[in-house]
Amino acid sequence: MHTSGKVDLMSCIKQILFPAALDSIFGAAFLQHHGSQPLQKAFFAFEEGFELAASPVPHFLQPSFCQGRRALLEAFRISWAEGHFEGTVVGRLLESAPELHSIAPNVLLALLWASLANTVPATYWALAFLLLPDNAHHKQHILSSTQPGGSHSTSHPSPAQQQEVDDASRSRLVGVACDRTSLLAACVAEAVRLRAPGIAVRMAACNLAVPAGHHTTVHVHKGDMLAVSPYESHHDERFFQPHPAGYDPLRGGLQCPGAGLHEVPGVGGIAGLVFGGGRYRCPGRFFAEMEMALTVGFLLTHWDMQLVSCQGKAWQAASTNSPGSSGLQSGEAAAPQKKPSGDPHGLLPLPETRRQVGIRWPQSVCAVLY
Repeated sequence: MHTSGKVDLMSCIKQILFPAALDSIFGAAFLQHHGSQPLQKAFFAFEEGFELAASPVPHFLQPSFCQGRRALLEAFRISWAEGHFEGTVVGRLLESAPELHSIAPNVLLALLWASLANTVPATYWALAFLLLPDNAHHKQHILSSTQPGGSHSTSHPSPAQQQEVDDASRSRLVGVACDRTSLLAACVAEAVRLRAPGIAVRMAACNLAVPAGHHTTVHVHKGDMLAVSPYESHHDERFFQPHPAGYDPLRGGLQCPGAGLHEVPGVGGIAGLVFGGGRYRCPGRFFAEMEMALTVGFLLTHWDMQLVSCQGKAWQAASTNSPGSSGLQSGEAAAPQKKPSGDPHGLLPLPETRRQVGIRWPQSVCAVLY
């Protein structure tokens, strides 16, 4: 394969999604006034310390988080005062809620975090899983589905013909990304299922009696705080079958255990508990899934990417040490190895466990040839 360079996949995703999200939601004037790179640096410093900042740990022990938050709030304060958000999505939102004007910078920071904090790592995993050799058939199917029909066969199309082909390709890609029944959408949902948040906390809205098996019942009172682990639930064979730790975008959604398995109301789809559940499930989940699918589809159709870990000896060693083939001589003891879900050969970075809120970030760099 001819390659033109090497890049860290996460850095690539950040460089694409961050300015695109800011331009679409906050407007070009805000982005141009403050610059994409300073805002990006401040945001990801803020995001990295976001979870710890909600703990009893004093903020002065997180200088990077504090500096990032201060820089973002100041940028929002300046742009709000100078009218940079007029005609934008957030501008119209604030116009409809005058009671929020006194805290506009804080509201805008919350919207920025909500639009990017999970989208970036989720898009990373969705693309990374498709670059694994075991999923090459899914990748090829997606590439085939995004090709428009009736393309010009000539090897030297005129500018008008090439523009027509490009427009048809973009239209087809958008159509596939927005189709929630497409394989591309299923691959995004399966990726976030496997890298789901470690914990989600909710308050009980009413008294409940929850069957716990063996003729026992757990009584939950209104106002009680409940915690569920989407990550553990998604790896539990009682809820996802078959092989919950495997990458299978063709699987069904979250199931209720019992005599007859059936999907859980309010938690439909492969993504399971990633977007919450019940009455107050994330209202922007469909938009988020389409945004991620469009980004993944765009990158797959415009660059021929391969994982560095799949090249030469690295791939041979990984496949030799795959489950069921230890590569050890008789009598040698196998060292305990982590088996990351969805990645049987260990070609991708492990998901970090330090942060439990939101989609899990990778622990290390994932180098990609393009």
